[in-house]
Amino acid sequence: MQFSAFVLDEVDTSYDGRSGHVAQRSLILSDRSVPPALQYFEYPLKGDEAVHSGKLNGKTFDVVVLEIVNVFGGRPRIARGKLLINGEALPAGKAK
Repeated sequence: MQFSAFVLDEVDTSYDGRSGHVAQRSLILSDRSVPPALQYFEYPLKGDEAVHSGKLNGKTFDVVVLEIVNVFGGRPRIARGKLLINGEALPAGKAK
C-alpha cells in the first residue's frame, strides 16, 4: 500500500523489550489520501533515516507500507515500510 502522509510531530518512544531497554525516534504521520486509509499513525525512524531526525516536521512524503501493527494505546505503527521523496527512498544525506 502506498499513500501520501504529512509529518505532524516527532516523538521519542522508549520501552522495555525482550532484549532490554529500547529507545526509538518516531514520526507521527497523518494520512493525506482521499479517503484516508488511516487517521494518524506512527513511523519509527530506522538506520539511515534517523539522520533526518528533527528536520521532518511539516513535510509531506509518500509512504510505502508493508506491515502495520497496533501498539501503545491502539495507535497503528508501520512495522515495515519506507519513506519516499519524488518516488525515491529518503536519502541518507540532507533532508529536503
